[in-house]
Amino acid sequence: MLVALAIFSLAALALLRLGGATATNSARLDSQAMAQMVARNIAVETLTDPEPPAFGATGGVTIDGGRRWRWNRIVARSPEARIQQIEIGVEPAPPPSLPTGYAMGGWVGERAGAALQHKTPSPWSRC
Repeated sequence: MLVALAIFSLAALALLRLGGATATNSARLDSQAMAQMVARNIAVETLTDPEPPAFGATGGVTIDGGRRWRWNRIVARSPEARIQQIEIGVEPAPPPSLPTGYAMGGWVGERAGAALQHKTPSPWSRC
């Protein structure tokens, strides 16, 4: 009888730990999905601007989904003079204890066929 009770208690503890891990992962995935949407919004703003973005790093804070997000955009030169490399990084502001940021990067040229592609993990701090 005691052996059965010990086995049942071990199984119950394992299920409780699994439930806690699932809740933690669910919150992290929600933040990563929101960060991805914010990064894509910044990318759309960049690509639809009539003027090409200035070279160098820019950043800011935006509110999306009822939360504050810190973003940064790095625009660099490429070997081809007509093409710019753009990388966008987003993370919650203030940063959480778990990594929930998102980064995307790509190439844009002459405002014709611009494309940004996502990549992970991020080159930025906690991503």
